[in-house]
Amino acid sequence: MNIKTKKMVNTAQPILAINSDIYTIPLYVYPTKVFVLSNVTDSVAEAFLNTRGVPKDDAIDFVYREDNEPGLTFFFEGNIYIRLKVYPEHDENHMRGTITHESFHAMNSIMRFICASEPCEENEEPCAYLLEYIFNEICKKVGL
Repeated sequence: MNIKTKKMVNTAQPILAINSDIYTIPLYVYPTKVFVLSNVTDSVAEAFLNTRGVPKDDAIDFVYREDNEPGLTFFFEGNIYIRLKVYPEHDENHMRGTITHESFHAMNSIMRFICASEPCEENEEPCAYLLEYIFNEICKKVGL
């Protein structure tokens, strides 16, 4: 019996590499801090939030995700926590989209914190600059 086999070609994309660490995005004119937890393990994320005084019950969804969402933003007592995770099916464009998405949530949280206002015509320009700044700082920190 003659059996022909096909040579298997690996067409999978390499896993996106971003820096794994915890970063602080300096906000010089706003009374809040933005922390970025970039591709860290659940135990590292939990320990960091614990050192910041975040109760475990408040942080549980931020730390232990059961879906493959690569980003999440969490606001607690004036500080913003952004978690980024890389999954094999996500490429650089997907991660940049995630960073944009999470930067928008961070910007909204800051605006609500400082003036109890969502972005609107009166504050559109400062919101746009803040969003751009957060996005660029995260991309620099994680190596994109």
